[in-house]
Amino acid sequence: MWMIRPGFLSAEQRALMEKLVSQTSGPHGVARRANALLLLDESLSCEAIARVLYIDDHTVRGWTNGG
Repeated sequence: MWMIRPGFLSAEQRALMEKLVSQTSGPHGVARRANALLLLDESLSCEAIARVLYIDDHTVRGWTNGG
């Protein structure tokens, strides 16, 4: 079984990826919001979802209130 080793991104690549995934508007943001709501419906906590999606848990909570 082939596995990708952790830490394969450079610091610059990681910073760019983190910037890209933190965007919560536009089509990508809508998909992220849908993912978060589906995970909430499966009983994951706001904190766990935020950690996986690289967003703030307050953002996840806001999405549940129509924000």
